[in-house]
Amino acid sequence: MRKFPQLSEEAKVVVAKLIPYIEEEEKKLRFYEDFHDTMRCLCASVYALRGDADKEILTNGGERYYGLGEFVIDIEKYLSEQEIRILMIEFEALAMFCYERRNSVWYGGEHDVPKTIIELCLKMAKCKSGSDVFLPNAGIGHFALYLEYLCHGYLYHVDLMEPAICPSQYSKLLLSGRFLSINANFTTSTIGQSGVDYFNVYHMYDYIFARNVEFPEYSTSFDGDLMLHFVHNCLMPNGEMYCIVPPIVCNSKLWEAFRKKLLLKAHDSFSVTVISLPKRMFLDYKDDEACLLCIKNDRKGTVTLMDATSDVFFELKENFHQGVSAELKTDVVLNALEKRDKKYVWTGTSENIDDYANLKPQLYLL
Repeated sequence: MRKFPQLSEEAKVVVAKLIPYIEEEEKKLRFYEDFHDTMRCLCASVYALRGDADKEILTNGGERYYGLGEFVIDIEKYLSEQEIRILMIEFEALAMFCYERRNSVWYGGEHDVPKTIIELCLKMAKCKSGSDVFLPNAGIGHFALYLEYLCHGYLYHVDLMEPAICPSQYSKLLLSGRFLSINANFTTSTIGQSGVDYFNVYHMYDYIFARNVEFPEYSTSFDGDLMLHFVHNCLMPNGEMYCIVPPIVCNSKLWEAFRKKLLLKAHDSFSVTVISLPKRMFLDYKDDEACLLCIKNDRKGTVTLMDATSDVFFELKENFHQGVSAELKTDVVLNALEKRDKKYVWTGTSENIDDYANLKPQLYLL
């Protein structure tokens, strides 16, 4: 997974000095009652002072959303020229420092995807240089940021239907090679809230990372037909799709038809892997679990179900938001998956799945 430079101790001192001022200044901004994000304000404010800053990235919002330009605060009042120069020189490290410490809230379809889930997906995918990558409902492009090799593709955002922070400007800042030396070249686009435009996507991709982080109160917004469209029409031979979904997608009556359609396709064309993830990974939904659904166009028809909820596969750590969250031990998960450890991994075919097409791993493990 892509490694970024770390902020120097000297720069951290400047950031620590600046944060209290930003916390006070952002209270005066229009979006504060709905959202507040000190680290995003910090990143936008330093970026705005760059001579090559893109004005389109720093525009204000509209009636339904807040633009990144509205996060800009006059930091020259609080820092010396030398202190500002330090932050400018280390902007790449600063941008990722702020990104990884941003508030874990919804930003117009952007939910904070835990870094270790991204790491697990990318290690499983092993994206090759030059791969075509598709990121539907991409938020701020979590997966694209950490690609290890040069890839290119399309990153789509959902048009906002209620006051929210527009993620597209922030993703353009982070994903543009002018600002960060990342290994990705993505075209960004915005689609309608209904997602109907996605059904007109027929380009073939090597990898699709569909970030459907939805939990029980939002679960009806998961679009199974849209996922099947991607699977049937958008995956290259040996192409792979990774999607984070709530467990009910894998085991409830509501999604039985979706699972049966998926397994019918898996019978002769696709392999399906479901990994149950531990609780406490998502800061806003500490008591909810999630599943990683992986689909590969490999014509093998294998079904693999893994229970990674055991504490063997994660550790609890203090996070940047003054809380404790679960972090996957990605190498341990991959080792168990690759060795088909029978305590945690079940392997079969669609013919071995029960009549309800239940894909909950725990039902098949002894």
